[in-house]
Amino acid sequence: MNIWGRLLSGVGWINLYEAADPYTNESPVYIIPQSSTALLTFDDIQYLSKEQLRLARNEIYARHGRKFEDEQVREYFESQWWYHGIIEPEAFTEEMLRETERVNASFIMTFE
Repeated sequence: MNIWGRLLSGVGWINLYEAADPYTNESPVYIIPQSSTALLTFDDIQYLSKEQLRLARNEIYARHGRKFEDEQVREYFESQWWYHGIIEPEAFTEEMLRETERVNASFIMTFE
């Protein structure tokens, strides 16, 4: 899920999930920033631990607002300022993801 906001200049739009935190001016910190926009390669993930891979895969879902039942995963994403869990796990479907995200989630899972 993306939430778009109009730029103050009125000339365009910005994805509010990708924007800096208005209170701290911090940009989102992602394990794999490009996992929603580009197909991943082994070079992108080769130095990640199994736990980091698990979180990186779930990061794809978290960007769309999926909630998590697993306590460790839930606590991790709830600690991220950009995360807004609004979709119950049982209501979330792979169809909510872009094709690139579906491929990347599957790719990451093969190395977990």
